Amino acid sequence: MAFLKEQKEKKERTIDMYMQRMFRIIVFVCPLFTITAAIVFSIFVAVGFYSNISQAGLIVFDASCVLYVAIGVILTMRCRDETGNVKKSYFNVGKWFLLISLLIQFNFIAYLFPVCEIWAYAPFFLLATVVFLDLKLVLVDAIALLISVIISWIIRPDVLMPLNTEHFYADMILRAICLVFSMGALFVITFIVRKICITDLPDQLVVNAEKKAKIDDLTGLGNRRAYVEFYESINNPAKTGVVFADVNSLKYTNDNFGHEEGDRLINQFAGIFSDCFRKEDLFRISGDEFVALCPEIEKEVFEQRVAKLVRALSSLPSSIASVGSIYGGENLKEMIAEAERRMYLSKDEYYRRFPERKR
Repeated sequence: MAFLKEQKEKKERTIDMYMQRMFRIIVFVCPLFTITAAIVFSIFVAVGFYSNISQAGLIVFDASCVLYVAIGVILTMRCRDETGNVKKSYFNVGKWFLLISLLIQFNFIAYLFPVCEIWAYAPFFLLATVVFLDLKLVLVDAIALLISVIISWIIRPDVLMPLNTEHFYADMILRAICLVFSMGALFVITFIVRKICITDLPDQLVVNAEKKAKIDDLTGLGNRRAYVEFYESINNPAKTGVVFADVNSLKYTNDNFGHEEGDRLINQFAGIFSDCFRKEDLFRISGDEFVALCPEIEKEVFEQRVAKLVRALSSLPSSIASVGSIYGGENLKEMIAEAERRMYLSKDEYYRRFPERKR
């Protein structure tokens, strides 16, 4: 549980780090884009383009762009706490400042510099809000932009609508489809990316990390942590079989033939163990000790599997492990202790045969 909590906290820190960076970038960079637009449009007007533009309107537009930059700078400077992180209270402020400024800018451009294709720029104004992966923010922005486009068509149909074309209705239908689909696509992308990056993937990574933490790296069987959890989950010892096994002469093998040979010996036994019992019931609980916990198993089936294990070990030129087993009882802890005791009886017999291999 402590590991799972640690992984969830790591996930939350990763998401928070992403949001922190996006806040600093977007809240400052987007106002810079608006001031760039103000400069470009002012130059266009100065050189003779858009001669019908109201000077007062252009001044208001330029002033609003400067205001956005000032607000963006203030937010960027004041949003940090003593550790340098963005204060939680500023996240929503920054998001809605971005949303409102983008909507105002879109409408300014639509009315001051009306061109027939202004509707096609609406998805671009939506794109800036997508980076926050906030479905509510994106949805509100998309709806507001669609309403702004419709109102601009109604107020300035002479410029913003293709009134003089012979395919007016077809053109308007295509515009509506393009707007709805492009904005809908951005909303769907936000939903999918949010689901993958914030919901499903981090959770799956946590689950995978949790599973990996319960696997013995050498054998692929459950490790001691998995063993303890599995042990605690068994509530019917009377129908549980226990096998306690210990690899013979592991220290002797390591000292005389090297640890690689010792690892090969461990893996050899793990493979035989897995052939006789379900892998999910098997655990390597220490360097040379293995346990099989077989809950809800019939005695006959369990004894057949134990016999298969004994036959497999006996068929080898040299016995690589000693085994003790027991089926059924009132106390699982006592059953494991008894299986271990029986394993040591078998091991004593092995060392009587090979006294030189005793540790």
